[in-house]
Amino acid sequence: MKSLSFIQHPTFRPLLSIAIIGLFIGFIFSQLFPLSEKKEEKGEKKEKARIYQVGASIGQENLATTRIFSPLPLADALSQEFGDDVKAATRLLREKQMVGRYEGKMFTEKAVLRADSYFFDVFDCDIMKGNALQALTSPQAVVMTESCAKRYFGKNLNDCIGKKLTLDHKPYQLTAVIADPRTHAHLTFEMLIPLTSMENNQNWSWNIVDTYMRLDAHACPKHLLARLPQIVEKYARPQLGTSFDKWRSQGGQARCFLEAV
Repeated sequence: MKSLSFIQHPTFRPLLSIAIIGLFIGFIFSQLFPLSEKKEEKGEKKEKARIYQVGASIGQENLATTRIFSPLPLADALSQEFGDDVKAATRLLREKQMVGRYEGKMFTEKAVLRADSYFFDVFDCDIMKGNALQALTSPQAVVMTESCAKRYFGKNLNDCIGKKLTLDHKPYQLTAVIADPRTHAHLTFEMLIPLTSMENNQNWSWNIVDTYMRLDAHACPKHLLARLPQIVEKYARPQLGTSFDKWRSQGGQARCFLEAV
């Protein structure tokens, strides 16, 4: 016990008190910071969950065993019928393959998406060059990921906006460069080109695109999904030329889904 007698020395007691207080504060901070990080992670997941893929296919084929796409006019119908619950909706169509050319270089592109001008209202992308609001408004616009842009224009992308190239011999102009999507992102692509040639198509039986929407924080996905078949019937019925019940009795099928991404 003699070896601990210095603790009772008057000059040591204030230092001991400070040390104890420091340990206590350190313990409190160690408990608080992990908690705040977990809350942030939950908040991020909650925000990401506001983006949903929505499908509403109708047709005569067996929809139970096929991948569900959606008709082109569905996105506009969602915005009209769900009002403020839907902040934005967009349509995507994946190209099988395109050939890109620029100043003697040629590349086979297998990760090209056609998208309408609302793409950046639904999906959060890190815009490195260009303006997201105008990136997909021109029929000849093309948006590239950073790695894709460097393949065409080199490592220095300072003056790349406005550069012209061709895709399948058609002229395009670079309007934006975005950061590469994460490795395990729901959507993987290297190029975005406009969907302008098909945007006004109103055929509810042509199930060809993937439709996504960003929901308001207060929207209830279950309630929206419950209303979806009614909306599809409302807009598709005039094109069927008969009632939905009679159409179903003749082999017609409809399938809807809503899935967080």
